[in-house]
Amino acid sequence: ALDGLLMNAGGSAGGSKADMKLVESLGCCASLGFNVIGHSILLEGLTAAGKPPRCIVFSGSEAATMIGSKFTDAADLKKEIVQPSIGFVYGEAKVIGTLYMASYARKHPDLRVYTISPGGTYGTGAFDSCPACGPCCCNTVCMPCRMLVCHSPAAGAKRYVDALLQPDYAYASGTFVGCKSGMKGPVVDQATKGAGGKRLTEVNLQDAAYDAVRSFVPAGVLQGDHFIPP
Repeated sequence: ALDGLLMNAGGSAGGSKADMKLVESLGCCASLGFNVIGHSILLEGLTAAGKPPRCIVFSGSEAATMIGSKFTDAADLKKEIVQPSIGFVYGEAKVIGTLYMASYARKHPDLRVYTISPGGTYGTGAFDSCPACGPCCCNTVCMPCRMLVCHSPAAGAKRYVDALLQPDYAYASGTFVGCKSGMKGPVVDQATKGAGGKRLTEVNLQDAAYDAVRSFVPAGVLQGDHFIPP
């Protein structure tokens, strides 16, 4: 079995046309595919094969805390994966991913499972796949501002590593850990950050997101077929 799994692929910019066509073939919007569904296929496949990672870290974002309070109807979560309606697709993806991971954590109490935001980081190339002048603007013109309000990729990555390598990590399994304020600095349990963070702790929403996400995972993966474990 794996000692740890860091689910950090995705981002706000999407990918190539071929990549987007591939993830959309699952029936979900591209952002949800990149940020959530692809990860869930890997995780559910490992779980069905009887080899779930001992520690699992999903890359979260404070964007989920910002808009978490807008999610009120558990019955609509599957629709949101197909066609997000709030107007902030990346944030919606992170909300659903965070809810899914919290539910997975409760269903697997023998594992350590976290959603952890790396905070705001500069110099990661996250905007390289943006259309038109996006990469140039974000990586040159905006870079000085980003360096003021964000921290280095190494500082962000340390948050993941701390959870993966510390059996006595400070937070309980299922917790969403992110910035206390701003885009860098100390971290806190995001459930303490207002209505948005608290909404992400609601069990009915977590389980609805879990069921919604798994509905996009191929049946063969959930049954332990068509998957080659490490």
